[in-house]
Amino acid sequence: MAVLHSSWITSRGQLETAFRAIAKLPYPYTLKVSERTRTDEQNRLLWPLLKCFEQQATLSGKTLRDDQWKSVFLQALGHPQDMLPTLDAKTWFAAGLRSSTLGVKEFSDLIALIEAEAAARGVELENV
Repeated sequence: MAVLHSSWITSRGQLETAFRAIAKLPYPYTLKVSERTRTDEQNRLLWPLLKCFEQQATLSGKTLRDDQWKSVFLQALGHPQDMLPTLDAKTWFAAGLRSSTLGVKEFSDLIALIEAEAAARGVELENV
């Protein structure tokens, strides 16, 4: 079984090379094309922004960790999550929210929402 590793195609020449390589593969095969996921720059910006919320903001009177704020923002943008029971079945928790799978545009929307909420809630982002 031949495996082509995923990589970003940034030119017409790279696209044509990929198609030629794919055409040599035995049938059946699966081809997946997707938008580029978040950039390293976007990812490096996210966590300092979330840390500002952790240090300065509350939600319903409660302080949240940076990863909890990330879940709140992802949910606000409509990204799916599952509610799962704890092992003792006494409480529930959200699962399935991951920013690593977001495309560049989706990640830009996440950053924009965080910045807008910071302005609305008086969270200082100056050191970010």
